[in-house]
Amino acid sequence: MKTFKITRKLSITRAIGLALFLLPIGVIQAEIKNVNANQYGNTWGEWTTRWAQWRFSFPVTSGSEENAALPDCQIGQSGPVWLLSTFDQSGVYNCTIPSGKTILLPAATHLAGAATRNCEPTAPGVPCYISELRKITADLIDRVSVSATLDGKKLTGLSKTRVTSPEFSLTLPDSNFFKVDPGTYFPNVMDGYFIMLKPLKPGTHRIVINLQIGSAQATRTYNLNVIR
Repeated sequence: MKTFKITRKLSITRAIGLALFLLPIGVIQAEIKNVNANQYGNTWGEWTTRWAQWRFSFPVTSGSEENAALPDCQIGQSGPVWLLSTFDQSGVYNCTIPSGKTILLPAATHLAGAATRNCEPTAPGVPCYISELRKITADLIDRVSVSATLDGKKLTGLSKTRVTSPEFSLTLPDSNFFKVDPGTYFPNVMDGYFIMLKPLKPGTHRIVINLQIGSAQATRTYNLNVIR
């Protein structure tokens, strides 16, 4: 019987870029949402799916000045949860957020599937087996070491906040992040960590995320301005 092996075509740098989502517990200045409880009617897996569908629905040209691949944090926002992006390299992401918004922030996450050249149609001849896709994402996240601070205070309990998404579709535009044909791709899965913070007080805040995979390291800084 002929067997197929799903290929891994992301470089370690890009893998680290996709490996960027997280959720912590027990912070001094902010209350972290509980990963074991539904939030606003959705499970954590459903929230991570919503995040991915938001993050990759924009062309890379609609980004911020700091990183052209990033969506503007004002685009596509609705409801009680404000989504923040992730990016491929160490850098800075600035965002103004209305007060009263819960914040969903990726710290160390990996995505694999039909949209990411892991299986058909972007990897012709390679069937999409969910178990194999989950192994790809888990293998990378198993090797990620993450730490984070909020306003200089360490976010603790990150190792307990890992989330695995359900299978989901991604609808990609022209000039998309993955550099594949525009269209809707299914299935895709994601594994990793996400921070969901209860609303921050008005004013400026800084979240710094450090992650390491082997000898590769990245530091991402989120400068947030919460306004009334």
